[in-house]
Amino acid sequence: MNLPILRLGAVKEVRRFQQHLDALGLKIPCDSSVITGADSPLRQSLTRSGISLGNRIAVQPMEGWDATSDGNVTESMLRRWRRLGTSGGKLVWGGEAAAVSHDARANPNQLVVAAHTLKGLQRLRDSLLEGHRETAGSDEGPLIGLQLTHSGRYCRPNEHAKPEPRILYHHPILDRRLRLDADYPLLTDGEIGGIVESFVHAAKWAVEAGFDFVDVKHWDMNF
Repeated sequence: MNLPILRLGAVKEVRRFQQHLDALGLKIPCDSSVITGADSPLRQSLTRSGISLGNRIAVQPMEGWDATSDGNVTESMLRRWRRLGTSGGKLVWGGEAAAVSHDARANPNQLVVAAHTLKGLQRLRDSLLEGHRETAGSDEGPLIGLQLTHSGRYCRPNEHAKPEPRILYHHPILDRRLRLDADYPLLTDGEIGGIVESFVHAAKWAVEAGFDFVDVKHWDMNF
């Protein structure tokens, strides 16, 4: 039986979601109503591999479009990170998608992790902790990471309307979509090594800025 493709974002009711699961023959436990307040599972602590979190609320990384032209932090970014802190979430899984170098940026206003942005990165973390203190009464508890990225074939580091792809191989579909010629240059072994080093340097700067961990965004199709 061929079932129509259902876009899950269009499902607004638990009952409809359960019907879809039944039609697919899937057995996934699903509560009929959302538990709120002190009894909510999201407010329960969690411990895994020696890491303890005060609750199960996680903040996922987002790709910002509001850094300075040289990849530094702005007031709008500080305000956003402060609001992430006021969410009360104990796990900040990346917070911001930060490019490991200028030419790795997905847009001309993406955050860059570099020596010249170190103080700004520290301010981002401090801003989040300030917001967390406002909500939780303490800045203890949140595990804060930074997502490190390289946009590969989707790089646009200098102008929004000027793609500057960095690719490892030619892809029959993506090359056509991005209008890349068959002779578009591939990254050399030396350039690949340089990108790896950029991730290493960015991770060190993130730790120096006070972040607890880094999330390495590695998406094969990016390159």
